Amino acid sequence: MKDNNVSLKIYMVNKIDGNYSGMTDGRNQSNITVTIGTNGTSLFENTLHHELMHYIDIYMRQKNSTLNLEEIMKSYNPEGFTYGEKSNEYVYYFTSVDKAYFLSAYGKTNYLEDRAVLFSDMMTRTTKRPYYNDGTPLNKKAKLISSQIKEHFKTLSNTERYHWDRFL
Repeated sequence: MKDNNVSLKIYMVNKIDGNYSGMTDGRNQSNITVTIGTNGTSLFENTLHHELMHYIDIYMRQKNSTLNLEEIMKSYNPEGFTYGEKSNEYVYYFTSVDKAYFLSAYGKTNYLEDRAVLFSDMMTRTTKRPYYNDGTPLNKKAKLISSQIKEHFKTLSNTERYHWDRFL
C-alpha cells in the first residue's frame, strides 16, 4: 500500500471524544490515520479490523478511480433500501437469515460502515454463523468484499483462501 502512496499511521489513545472506539481519517489520501481508543473497550480487535476496512476502501478507490463502491453496495441491498435508515429492519438479529442484509443498524448508516462492520466480523468471528451460508444476502456481500480485496492487492491470489474467507 505504501508503494502506491497510501501510507497508514495507527494511533492508540486512551479515549476518543464522542465515545467512539475508533476513527479513520482519509482527508489526506496519501497519509491515512487510524485512531483506536483503548479505554474501557474489550473490542480492540473488532475496532482494528473495522477501521482497517475503511483504509482498504480508501486504497482501492485511489488505485481504481472508476470503482464506485456505493453503487456496488446498493446493488446488494433490498430493493428500495436507502442508506441512513436507523431501524432494525434487515438486521440479522431481528429477521430471518434470508432477509438479513446487515449485521447491525450501524451498518445501515452508509455503505462504508456496512462494509466495515461485515469485514470486522469476517476477521474476528470464531465460529460460522448461518448468515455466512452460501446464497444469503450477507454471504454475497462478504464474498464481494473478499473478491474486491483480492482484485486490488497484487500480493493476493484470487484462488487462495485467506482468513476472512474461512466461512465463505
